[in-house]
Amino acid sequence: MNLLNPCQRLILVILMLSIPLAGCSGKNASHLPSVFELPGAAIGAVFENTRYKARRKKVSAFVKDNYVRLRKDADNGAGEVLEQAFSVAKVRADKRSQALDIMTNKDGMTFRNSVVVANRVTRLYSQLYPVKRADKKINGFTYPEINSLVLAFSQEDFEALRLSIKQGSGARLDALATMLKIQSSQERRQFNLKAQALYEAIYLEPVVVALMVSS
Repeated sequence: MNLLNPCQRLILVILMLSIPLAGCSGKNASHLPSVFELPGAAIGAVFENTRYKARRKKVSAFVKDNYVRLRKDADNGAGEVLEQAFSVAKVRADKRSQALDIMTNKDGMTFRNSVVVANRVTRLYSQLYPVKRADKKINGFTYPEINSLVLAFSQEDFEALRLSIKQGSGARLDALATMLKIQSSQERRQFNLKAQALYEAIYLEPVVVALMVSS
């Protein structure tokens, strides 16, 4: 017969896991936490991590649904959607100006992140075309050349490329493929699909990070 209820069994397991650390609790190991403090700290960390993930998931969903309006509010320095984003991310009132500064910084790394676009697309392109050992080029380009071309291309019409990547098709994505000498229709489809799969990482994640680091 099992004489322990579920709570008692949990406590017993925690104590048993703590026993190996008991021998380290002397003077030579004063840097270690108490064996009775450790389980509580570990459990607290689990709950904190769970709360963080849940909040980040909500922020990601909000940014995805409100990207354009949030960008407009950020550009204006205020707005209903921006305030809602701060609330969802639980950004304190005294840190909201900091979050806004991150989202609207002069380098454009949040809403107009052509550098991120260039880095991600260059990496994608290099995966489609392995480097040739003879000339160390990727489909006729060096890695820096591809990066520079994509950077300039994104800066030329950032919004059109964003929408094209989001859809996985469109004139702007076709023009990019042409510039990068992606010729066969099969390779273009593969390039478009892989670019589309990167949409959230390229365009949404920087905004999510800007909100989360300020909360």
